[in-house]
Amino acid sequence: MTNVTPVKILYLEDDIGLARLLVKHMERSGFSVDIANNGKTGLSMFEQSDYDVIVTDQQMPEMSGLEVIQHLSKTGIMPPVIMVTGAGNEQIAVDAMKLGASDYIIKDVDGIYLNLLPTVIRQVIHQQQLIRERKQALEDLQESEERYHTLFNSSHDAILIISLEGNFLDGNPAAINLFGCKNETDFCKLTLEHVSPDYQPEGYLSYVRLQELLGIALTEGSCFYEWTHKTIVGESFPAIVSLNLTNLRGQKVIQANIRDITKQKLTEQVLHKQATEDPLTECFNRRHFFSLAVKELARSESENLNMSIIMFDFDFFKVINDTYGHGVGDIVLVEQSRRIRNTLRPSDIFARYGGEEFVILLPQTSLENAKFTAERIRKNVSEPITAKDIELTSTISFGVTCKEIDESISIDRLLDRADKALYKAKNNGRNSVYAWQPLLDQIQTN
Repeated sequence: MTNVTPVKILYLEDDIGLARLLVKHMERSGFSVDIANNGKTGLSMFEQSDYDVIVTDQQMPEMSGLEVIQHLSKTGIMPPVIMVTGAGNEQIAVDAMKLGASDYIIKDVDGIYLNLLPTVIRQVIHQQQLIRERKQALEDLQESEERYHTLFNSSHDAILIISLEGNFLDGNPAAINLFGCKNETDFCKLTLEHVSPDYQPEGYLSYVRLQELLGIALTEGSCFYEWTHKTIVGESFPAIVSLNLTNLRGQKVIQANIRDITKQKLTEQVLHKQATEDPLTECFNRRHFFSLAVKELARSESENLNMSIIMFDFDFFKVINDTYGHGVGDIVLVEQSRRIRNTLRPSDIFARYGGEEFVILLPQTSLENAKFTAERIRKNVSEPITAKDIELTSTISFGVTCKEIDESISIDRLLDRADKALYKAKNNGRNSVYAWQPLLDQIQTN
């Protein structure tokens, strides 16, 4: 059996804990990873050893990620580089790409980017391989046009020859199939605009943006971007596109390599769903709730808005599990969560806090309106449920609190208030809504 040398990654990260976590993720994906805790050390390690890809954080001591990329660019020895930057610093990622970075990834609070990073690295490596193959193909074209046509026709990626205005001049079988054309004649009637929806998901007009991208390819010689394409029957799909200015039979043309990344996008969506949702009820999980709640609290304070929290717990839920089994209990949780979700606004944040305890954050909502919402939910969930041919009724107790307009408070403190109000509701006979009052801080919930 032939041993395959693992891809060597140099990761520039000054956070030791994060670096260790990343090494574990990378090694599970089959990569070999070395860590440098600052930019200068990383450059020294790169000079002394061969690395397939450099991944660099922007915020580092001694040299920032941008400075590292700038240094590599000046030396003329530029390996594939991936910039890692925090949310809200997308301009840094743009600057990194201008300096020659191959790709970038945004850090998120939940650490989902650690799961996506192996895919991004493979994508960059593959893109570099495509570039090498393309350069080799163009060299071969000068020696033998027949060899070029063999590569052109056998590639699994869509390869298009496009005029400088964006008209299709030629395409390999993969390109013709990708856009749903019957033959080459129909394919050559198309333009990049024909196989793009009117608007991209980001909101800008495809036609306007295409003119900009073609201009970049003409000016700089190449352009690499992510795009939503469509077939001739209107079916949209995400793709990675590489435009490269070249000469073909003495004429300047653009060669486009297009790869359908639908499967990759579906994988990213699954990873995001797993990281943010409770698998049973499909509410947000506790971790993602805190991530969203901190942002919403910051917004409410900066814009001087109120914000309410509802914490609730299913009454005597253990009795349901013990009497009818956990399968019936799960059905109750799922059905009641569905009813509650249908009661809430799109802006409300609904999460499973733990076990049969849930929490709802209501932006721009007063205490009275939050109590009204909780009472409406209480009535809706009191309707009987049929689970495995068993009709039963489950009730819920609610604790409600509010961050007033001029109040400064933490999420933990708000949740503590709601929990005390919930405790009061349970002590008052359950199946009720109770609002926090300052006097409740004296209650001992142990």
